[in-house]
Amino acid sequence: MSAVGALWREVGYAARTLRKTPAFATVAVLTLAFGIGVNTAVFSVVNAIIFRPLPVKDGHRLAVIASVRKSTSTLGPMSFPDLQDYRAATRDIFEDIAGYSVGFTGLAPEGGRPDRVLVSWVTGNYFSLLGVQPALGRLIRTEEGLPGGTDPVVVLGHSAWQRRFGGDPSVIGRKAMLNGQPCTIIGVVPAEFIGTFAFSESDVYLPVSWTGRAVLDDRRARSLHTVARFHPDVTLERAQGALDVIAARLEREYPDADSGIRVEVLSD
Repeated sequence: MSAVGALWREVGYAARTLRKTPAFATVAVLTLAFGIGVNTAVFSVVNAIIFRPLPVKDGHRLAVIASVRKSTSTLGPMSFPDLQDYRAATRDIFEDIAGYSVGFTGLAPEGGRPDRVLVSWVTGNYFSLLGVQPALGRLIRTEEGLPGGTDPVVVLGHSAWQRRFGGDPSVIGRKAMLNGQPCTIIGVVPAEFIGTFAFSESDVYLPVSWTGRAVLDDRRARSLHTVARFHPDVTLERAQGALDVIAARLEREYPDADSGIRVEVLSD
């Protein structure tokens, strides 16, 4: 099978997975669109084929905010400092803005062998913005994951809980090792929540502070995919206008990091 054929096979699988979890399809599809670097034209095709037929509850109030280089118009992630600034300046537009990045890490139950797992590093408000409730324990809290230290907590994806821990409910409070660092398992997400990375279910969720101060303090480190929830009755045009003003201000204040960068809000 060709590389293109393999890619479309994976896209087809992602689409079928999304149809099983319509409550979160909006965010997953929008994240897929800029997470693989597609431009706005291709995004509209993905949106029309995958998103529109799905009955997504409150989908009109979920959006992705992408950074865009003016020279290329390529959609991409945002830095943590910029996300914090947009969040603080748009409280009349969005109920909240959260961020996450995806990668791999080693997970080992206490005394067990390590496995390579897909991890989502999330801001502390990620789960509350999406309205996700835990299947067991609790999820990462708003105050967790802030710069200044590593919160030694981990939330398990439902499949990873079943696969690596046998679906044992007493897993809450147990210790585990992530890349050799000790942490405490505090919760398990519900089975229907596969995360907001459309290609694969996240195995674990960690506070974004695990990425370190070097990343969280650097405006040039654009690593966070950004999800937002509109206030009721806020239009896309109003939101984009507000973001344009903030982007211009950040470009003036931080020319070394934000020169030539604008943002775009993407929604259905």
